[in-house]
Amino acid sequence: MTELSSDHPNQASTSAALTTGAPALTTGPCFRISLIRGEHVWQFRWEPGGESALIDHIAELARDPNSPFDWFDAAAVCKHIARPITRRNGANASNQS
Repeated sequence: MTELSSDHPNQASTSAALTTGAPALTTGPCFRISLIRGEHVWQFRWEPGGESALIDHIAELARDPNSPFDWFDAAAVCKHIARPITRRNGANASNQS
């Protein structure tokens, strides 16, 4: 079973590429995606604008032959990472009109 969920809290939170990584404190909004596949759980958090670094990290994780996180997982997570970008770009375009 694979489950993917995401949310966008409007409060201060801790930001880290993976929950096992060293967290960095942030005062702004933070996006979060969790991927659950079998017994494995991956939680990704990032601030707006940090998508590129997160995608690089996800690619490294999928590239690691010792990691159960594969390219299918990476594609599913990256698809959800793009959603907030699309929403922000759409809001920016309508604000500029």
